[in-house]
Amino acid sequence: MKGQGTWTPVAQVVDALDGAFYLAFGNVSQSGKRIMLALDVSGSMDSPVHGMPYLSCREASAAMALVTAAVEPNHRIVAFTKGDYPSMYSLTHGSTFDTGLSPLTISASQRLDDVVRSISNIPFAVRTAPFQWWRR
Repeated sequence: MKGQGTWTPVAQVVDALDGAFYLAFGNVSQSGKRIMLALDVSGSMDSPVHGMPYLSCREASAAMALVTAAVEPNHRIVAFTKGDYPSMYSLTHGSTFDTGLSPLTISASQRLDDVVRSISNIPFAVRTAPFQWWRR
């Protein structure tokens, strides 16, 4: 019944589903506020969304970023990473945590698979030395 579990996607069906995804953005109301999304780009984002085994947390966050980019004119999307903009904790504690934010260039015209691929290849923040909370 399930066959080999693989198939070749039909391009017209993929394009129709992609078009329906973007068409749904019209149902989202603009907030009129400044919006900042900070995406977790760590490996744990490959985990499935609870109760939705075929949707990863990374895909869900990419979809949310696309909706925001399409609807909100005053938005910024960043990732928790090693950081183009280091955190104050990294600055004050040396190399204990190499953390910060990196801007993401997510366009409303990008396809979801492209955004997922782009945020999958970003180095996540790394703890470079043992964190000893009692020595703070």
